[in-house]
Amino acid sequence: MVRGMSLLEEARRALEEAERELQRYLKTKEKVVFRDACEKAWMATFLATDHLLMVYGFEKPRSGNERRRGLVELEKRVSEAKELGLRDRFGSRAYHLHSIGFYEGLLEVDELKLEIEKVREYLEIVEELSRRQLQRNPP
Repeated sequence: MVRGMSLLEEARRALEEAERELQRYLKTKEKVVFRDACEKAWMATFLATDHLLMVYGFEKPRSGNERRRGLVELEKRVSEAKELGLRDRFGSRAYHLHSIGFYEGLLEVDELKLEIEKVREYLEIVEELSRRQLQRNPP
């Protein structure tokens, strides 16, 4: 197993936890639970991004800025990453989930549901791009 593969597994678990937190919020209406759901969905996004960058030979990012710069470089090297707008998708999740949802607490429930679906799609894209890269360049 590739060292980064555990990051993708962690990302999947974080997304599952975000979904559980959303369900818990719908029952309790506790705002802190809602913010936790946002943050866990965001965590799934950055863990998946770290995984993808490492599969493509980048060092594990230590900050959001390094992730963003890594995605810029990845889009230069991998046309499909650019066509899929990975950097834009990453930035959008950061803004909606991390900034608006977690920090400001202003995301609406329907928006969080949409964001969770978009994170799921992002993870699927990352998994597919990673699988293709690992087939071309086995560890």
